[in-house]
Amino acid sequence: MSRQFPYARVADNSMQKCNRPSFGNFCLDHGSWGWFFSSRYPKDMPDGCELIYNIAECKLTGELVFNGKKERINAYAGSGGRAGSKTRGAFDPDLANNPFATKVKGVQVGKKITKVGGPLPFGVYTLHTRKKKENWIDLRPEDPSVMEDRSGMAIHGRGPNGSIGCIVPSDSHVVIRLYRLVSEIEKQDLPAPRLKVIAQGSDMERFLTTRIA
Repeated sequence: MSRQFPYARVADNSMQKCNRPSFGNFCLDHGSWGWFFSSRYPKDMPDGCELIYNIAECKLTGELVFNGKKERINAYAGSGGRAGSKTRGAFDPDLANNPFATKVKGVQVGKKITKVGGPLPFGVYTLHTRKKKENWIDLRPEDPSVMEDRSGMAIHGRGPNGSIGCIVPSDSHVVIRLYRLVSEIEKQDLPAPRLKVIAQGSDMERFLTTRIA
């Protein structure tokens, strides 16, 4: 019995097998808690991040400290595959929260999605409010090289399009609260909050298939 790696859409929208369990500086490992992606270079994944987004488990967690008060975040959130879309039939289960599809770039022309993308790439991002778009939090990578020609990542609410890479919490109140907190942090000229994107846990199993050799 041998473990195979899943199929993922590539640029021409065909299905190709991911033959190697590695993506850039990240490799697939297995521990007592299940499968997870780990950095080959620990220095590339600095500590001190206030928030963590686990792609495989669709979880945005952590806490922000402002004016001496801890604000905890614990939310279900999708990324890629039009997760969070309010349009019937838009959701793509092959791409939504698939840790193997972080290189699949989505394309949106105006308000129309012409190609569905996978989850945002692994790495560390800083959070910044978009001044002309309320309740929209831009995610800026600390290491742009991890983006694999992708850009425009953010945390925002649900809508007709959903996510082609951005983090979309299912509860709009989470987005509103997070936007308010980041805004207040910016007003006081404090360091931007940091988010680490990972993939680990038993839910990784749904993206792996077992084949009898």
